[in-house]
Amino acid sequence: MTLARWIGILTICALAASAAEPTYCAYEVKVSGASGAPLAKIPVGMVQRESQIASAWTDTQGMARLCDAPLHPVDIVIGMSRCGLVVVRNVKPAWPKTRQVFAIYVETPCNEFVFADHCQILLRVQDEDGQPVAGARFDGIPADKPNSHVSDTFGRIFRTVKRGERLNGQIIRDGWEPTLVSEACLPLGDQDLERKVIMRKP
Repeated sequence: MTLARWIGILTICALAASAAEPTYCAYEVKVSGASGAPLAKIPVGMVQRESQIASAWTDTQGMARLCDAPLHPVDIVIGMSRCGLVVVRNVKPAWPKTRQVFAIYVETPCNEFVFADHCQILLRVQDEDGQPVAGARFDGIPADKPNSHVSDTFGRIFRTVKRGERLNGQIIRDGWEPTLVSEACLPLGDQDLERKVIMRKP
């Protein structure tokens, strides 16, 4: 085949490619960090019925393009781990326009295999009707930060207990009966414990 014929074939292919319709992308997902700067190399997925049907990575401008999408709404997921994952639910394409989705992503490691040396205990102080009791005081051991032993407007008291130790004491408030509290921070147990404390009036 002569050089002139090769050039002719290439010219025809180029013209055919230029005449083709540009690829339609259903979604453009712009991912930024907390500072607003674009994030590169962040995975972005398209999910329907809890199954991922497409994925892409953000470029240097923080942009990921998901082109081949169904006509019904999908979920857009952004992130590398289930902890801190950003999910934008029920996003419907806007053909022939490209739907733009914006997300702020901060990577949050799960630390599934890291055990803290303490437990965070949240006591929710409530009355018999389930309403929060503010101003109730924890009196017991171990001691904690100042002012952390009094329940707030949501009835919450936050305590920190070392592994292998126990929170022991009582919840006290004027006009209410004292309520005993005892929670163990086990060596290999949950590090986040949330408990309801029901207070009663005499």
